[in-house]
Amino acid sequence: MPLGSPGAEPSGYVPQALVTPNGNVVVTSTVQNYHQWYGRDTVVAQIVELSARTGKLIAVLYTVTKKYVAPGDSGAGLLDQECAAA
Repeated sequence: MPLGSPGAEPSGYVPQALVTPNGNVVVTSTVQNYHQWYGRDTVVAQIVELSARTGKLIAVLYTVTKKYVAPGDSGAGLLDQECAAA
């Protein structure tokens, strides 16, 4: 699907949201941190499509789950900041 917003740049900059050329869909990321009783977190990062008109979820394009992440761990920070887990 072509994007109407500027794409990623060689500097590594990626816009927080991208809009399709027809303006109907917004592509962005979400992050959920689930604190576990044993002091570690499970972090779920997703790339999602949202309706530009309603804000409702259309599709989940990609999901990454990291378990046993220590609070404040740099891995959790990367997920929180960039949805960049691979």
